[in-house]
Amino acid sequence: MTIESKVSLGLSLLAFTLSGLVAYYSLLKPFSLDIYVDPLVQIQHKSNFGIYLTLDLYNNTPGSGMISKACLIMNNKNNIRDKFLLEFDSFRVMKDNVVYVTSEQKIPVFFESNKREIKIMSFLYNYDKQFPISMGIYNCELLVWINNEDKVTYKKVFQIDISSDILDDYKKFRDAGSTNLIPIDVVGYTPLKSKKITANEYKMLF
Repeated sequence: MTIESKVSLGLSLLAFTLSGLVAYYSLLKPFSLDIYVDPLVQIQHKSNFGIYLTLDLYNNTPGSGMISKACLIMNNKNNIRDKFLLEFDSFRVMKDNVVYVTSEQKIPVFFESNKREIKIMSFLYNYDKQFPISMGIYNCELLVWINNEDKVTYKKVFQIDISSDILDDYKKFRDAGSTNLIPIDVVGYTPLKSKKITANEYKMLF
């Protein structure tokens, strides 16, 4: 086989492969979601301990599908055996650019082809006993099911640090019956806010 023939064959195979990939991503790829958890988490006391997560949900496939279930699993890093399930409570929306209120939307959530949505999801420890909140780092696992599948489809893992100040604020709001939100940055995230940063914070930016 001549060099020209080899080059021609190679180009033909490349074109065939590319056309197959285009067909897959534009017509055949099954429904899936890219899920990004915003590193600013908010906690509150409603009837019990609750967490708000802002999620960037993107269906980058040609098919449609839905989120059929979601929950949040938490445990204190110092006590990994005791895991707590926070159930999905509601979606939240901003009203008049002032306050977050409960949306009328419920799960399941449907996604059309190549659609992106930003959702604020509220998870609540809806149990007859109070969530045993304490100081320390908490492991958090966001679990998402799609299309009524039996097993978890996505698991997003992050950590939050309940400091003494955050715990004091939480108890103060709880005792006052307030639903004010307390912002917490995910462990390892450096907020892009004007201040003098440490050497370690600088390294985390890269």
